[in-house]
Amino acid sequence: MKLFVRSAVIMVILVAVAVWGVMAALDARVPPKVEKRAEPTLSVRTIQLQRQEYRPSLFLIGRVEARDYATLNASIEANILNIHVREGDTFPKGKQLINVDQRELQYTIAGQQAAVDELNAQYASLQRNRIADTQRLSEVSRLLELTQKDYERSQQLFEKQVLPAKQLEQSEQALLSRQLEFTAMQNQVADYDTQQLRLNAQIDATNAQQEQTELLLERAQYSAPFAGRVAKVHTAIGARPARGAPLLSIFNPSHLRLRVAVAQRYAAAIKSGKVQAIINNNGNSLTLAYVGLEPQVEAGNSSIDTFFALPRGDWVLGAVHDVVLELTPVNSAAVPIDAIYNDEYIYRLDVESRAEAVACQRIGLARSDAENLQVLVTCPTLQEGDRVVIDQLPNLLNGVLLKVINSSE
Repeated sequence: MKLFVRSAVIMVILVAVAVWGVMAALDARVPPKVEKRAEPTLSVRTIQLQRQEYRPSLFLIGRVEARDYATLNASIEANILNIHVREGDTFPKGKQLINVDQRELQYTIAGQQAAVDELNAQYASLQRNRIADTQRLSEVSRLLELTQKDYERSQQLFEKQVLPAKQLEQSEQALLSRQLEFTAMQNQVADYDTQQLRLNAQIDATNAQQEQTELLLERAQYSAPFAGRVAKVHTAIGARPARGAPLLSIFNPSHLRLRVAVAQRYAAAIKSGKVQAIINNNGNSLTLAYVGLEPQVEAGNSSIDTFFALPRGDWVLGAVHDVVLELTPVNSAAVPIDAIYNDEYIYRLDVESRAEAVACQRIGLARSDAENLQVLVTCPTLQEGDRVVIDQLPNLLNGVLLKVINSSE
């Protein structure tokens, strides 16, 4: 009996294990239920786009420069005797600024003048000799005619056997000698033209050298070419600057201007002429009038230089000033600077609350209050009332689902 019960229990256990294995296998073949996950969203802040007329502003740096700026260089190598101005001094046009020792040039001019006088004396002597030799040529020509006639008579007498042969030979020798003398005199008189041309060329060259030296002497006066102010003194009394070395840098304080480099994309707005620059000088706000653009842009330069007139004052050349450049008013939209991505587009919410990138162009800045700066943009595809993301998020992409938080109108 006990053996039967034990066998029955073992059988039941085996059956139970088999059933459990079959059920486990069936469960394994049934796919698990997939839970649908919610699409990720980004929480952003937005504003409602509004258009109105703004005056775009650019916050730039300007440098003070003079339209009339010159550096006086040494025209000769000479010792500095006097410097009549110091840095910062003003002076009228024509004022003597520097005196140098000019004796070396004066000696050179005296020597060149002596050379000219010597050449003029040679020229006068040449003219006298030419007159005398021309007269002598006339006389020799007359003697040649007489000698020719004497030879012809001697030849006739010789043919009549009246004159001996020896006398005929002597007459012929006299004729040949007179012909040689006449030819030499002719050549000597003709050579006067060449000698005169050569002397004239030497006189002209010496005069040109003298005038050039006198011009150097005149330039060595170092007087002011215009009424101005001394920017820098490059030398000192007793120095002997080399030729071409800088002596003084001067400028005209009546023609000062502010040079401002502006990105070329604003060139069209600036060329309209309806621009102005505002700077702060010693606590005073100054509005500067537009003068013009640099006529040429250097190759590879992404900016153009704009000029604004500066009023008379104690300006420092080369000084740098913060500049607010106000452009022509335009109808545009203002957005926070964080709303602009890669400097070329912003994101708006589409009808499904997804991010949509829209190309925009920055045209300047607008101050909405005393603290915040906003960027003025023109976006051809944006409409009045569109919602624009104003947060700068690194993971914001086109088509991402957005959740608006703390939105403001």
